[in-house]
Amino acid sequence: MSEYRISEEQYRKFRRRYLTLYVPGIAVMIAVVALIDFYATRGGGFPVWIIIVPLFLVYFSFVIYRSLRRARRMLMSYTLVVTDTDITREQDSTPTISINFMEIKEIIRTRKGAFLVKGLHRTDLIAIPRELNETGVLEQELQTLAPITTDKKDPFMIKYRLILRMVALGMFLCLYTVHNKPIIAASALLLSGLLGWSVYETQISKNVTSYAKRSSWLNLLIIAAILYLTYIKITLPEF
Repeated sequence: MSEYRISEEQYRKFRRRYLTLYVPGIAVMIAVVALIDFYATRGGGFPVWIIIVPLFLVYFSFVIYRSLRRARRMLMSYTLVVTDTDITREQDSTPTISINFMEIKEIIRTRKGAFLVKGLHRTDLIAIPRELNETGVLEQELQTLAPITTDKKDPFMIKYRLILRMVALGMFLCLYTVHNKPIIAASALLLSGLLGWSVYETQISKNVTSYAKRSSWLNLLIIAAILYLTYIKITLPEF
């Protein structure tokens, strides 16, 4: 039996990558907001950026702190066990997944070095973070279970998640800025469908925490608000 866990040093590497990815983007966004307000109030008026910038700094600092704290708990509790008959993933606040060797359909190595072990059913999917394979030992053991696909593109939800978010944001903006009723109705239906699909996928996934599953139900309130707003904009003669 082999057991793989994420070490403190591996978590620190993850934290550095996280901060390197998000901190510059947040800094640029705050700077842009401050500059826009600065130039808008040069001729007079209260400089709102004096209040906005500290508030943004406090808010995003809290968000980063909370996200890293939650990520640390999840990563440090991640355990992958490979026995003579199956492979099992255990993680805090997440359903345990166990896949028998005979039921493994495919093992995918993503472009970022993570692994996805797929079983017979769609929900039988073990996501393995790349931190567990720093020495290459895990990959060697996975190759004994099934051939590892390395020349495939990343799965749809991994590859296009940013595009899907941008599409959702675009449809949301249409509800407020566009005055064409058919476009408003189409945007509302597509956005509601996308959010509903997100709720469904989150609830059936075995790789999502119980906290994320509970939070996903808020999307239903957003869908209700979208449909109500659409009804108002379509039925009113002027908007």
